[in-house]
Amino acid sequence: MIAVKNQNIAGRIGAFTGVLTTLIPLAFFFSPVSRSLPLGIAPEQAIIGVVGFFLLVNTFVSGDLTLSSQNFELLSIFFVFSGLYFLTLVTSPFPVDGNNLKASITVFGAQAVLLATVTVTIGRSWWLIRRAVNAIVVLNILLVGLGLTLLLVTLNVNFFRNGIYALDTTWVKLLRAVTVLHNPNFYARTILFSFPFLLVPIETGARQGYRYLCFGSAVGSILLVILTFSRTNVIVLGVVILIIIYRYASTPRFENRAILSTLLGGGGIGFAAFFPFLLDRFLGKVSQFTAQGTTLRLTMFQTSLESFAQHPIFGTGPGTAMTVLMSDPEMKAAIIQFKGRLVPLAMHNNFLLVLVEAGAVGLALFVLFLLKYWSSLFAVKSKLRNDEKDLKIIVDATELTFVAFIISGLTAVNFGMSIIWYIFAIPLAIYRRRILDMIS
Repeated sequence: MIAVKNQNIAGRIGAFTGVLTTLIPLAFFFSPVSRSLPLGIAPEQAIIGVVGFFLLVNTFVSGDLTLSSQNFELLSIFFVFSGLYFLTLVTSPFPVDGNNLKASITVFGAQAVLLATVTVTIGRSWWLIRRAVNAIVVLNILLVGLGLTLLLVTLNVNFFRNGIYALDTTWVKLLRAVTVLHNPNFYARTILFSFPFLLVPIETGARQGYRYLCFGSAVGSILLVILTFSRTNVIVLGVVILIIIYRYASTPRFENRAILSTLLGGGGIGFAAFFPFLLDRFLGKVSQFTAQGTTLRLTMFQTSLESFAQHPIFGTGPGTAMTVLMSDPEMKAAIIQFKGRLVPLAMHNNFLLVLVEAGAVGLALFVLFLLKYWSSLFAVKSKLRNDEKDLKIIVDATELTFVAFIISGLTAVNFGMSIIWYIFAIPLAIYRRRILDMIS
């Protein structure tokens, strides 16, 4: 009787933890970005840590940590990589300070906890998995709605960089403080990573009003991503849309044709409406920044590779990318000249950042994790039945997010975006739930 009672209590704790975990992205995006805890740990990282602690307690109480060998190997690789990233503090040629600790904890440590937490906790039930996906869809709709509202209020298509900051009112300051609007590229990539999940309610026969809302959010997502004037964001969006068209355009279902017409029609109308401005903006950007920016990036890559040559095995340690680049006089002058426009905190490349800060060993582990994760998506699909179309679409959406993560990571840093690891964990949770069903 006592054992059964403990199992029931553990189940309630697990369900409560699962609900908390679905709120992590919202807590992340709507937490005051100006606040920080000791060592610079952001509030969302503290939330992840608390949820991870509840999961740990629940695991010891119930003993319910059933993982397939596939999930276990994947999570083990990521935790080893995160641990190595933290241990490079010991081998770092630079002094250890709060910035180093913050980088090691927030960039990979908390994300590893998030990946494991969502995998184990959300994987308890199909209901939690579907609620977790709904949270991503709702997040996209909220962010797109907020962006379109601000676009109408400012009546300025360049509002991300100028208009939103020109409105010096209390409510605009509050919005900048509690949302991702403080960084237009971060905002756009949040929309990009959640964009594929709009397919789930559209393709699974959700209520008609909800489907239309997702259609509208898809069109709004395309428009807002274009208005960030980031070539990388536009390229990533184009790749994602092309893959969606390739996978779904040939099917006869009305919803699929609606997706195709919405994406092409909405994207075409949005692009045509702003084409003159976009052309002028991009040409101006090319003439003003491209030549110098290319030179700066080449200098950045050269400095990074020179640093790797000096510290090839374990790198220079977490949070030292800026220190490495500032050691180059030309790069330092460029950073000061551009006043933060090209601040190379992330080397403008995820893989180069890992190579410099964690060395060849760290990069090898990270690439191994990515390859293992890619193969795990195919393993998840192999466990799904033909009638489980909604789950297959969820895995497809995760694949698209994975592609967006890889491509955008070639010119920017995405490690600190909690929504990435939240999304990546959902197929692992599906796999865990299916294994539990097979065992029972």
